[in-house]
Amino acid sequence: MARKISSPEDRVSSQVKGGTITREAESGRLVEVMTAKSRIRASKQSASSVAATSSKRSAALKRLVNR
Repeated sequence: MARKISSPEDRVSSQVKGGTITREAESGRLVEVMTAKSRIRASKQSASSVAATSSKRSAALKRLVNR
C-alpha cells in the first residue's frame, strides 16, 4: 500500500540542533530533515534514529520527574 504524499499544509516543522525536521501533522511520521547544507527526504533508517533519540529523551525526562 502506497503512502499518500502529504501537502505542505499537513506538515509541522521543528527546530533541532543543526537544522529542522518536518513531520506529518496527523501521524507524526518523519518526512524530511533540513540542515544548512541540504534538504533530505527521510528514510526508514533516519526515522528510526529520530524515534530512538526521542524515546531516550522521554525516558530521561521521566527519570528526572520521578526523583
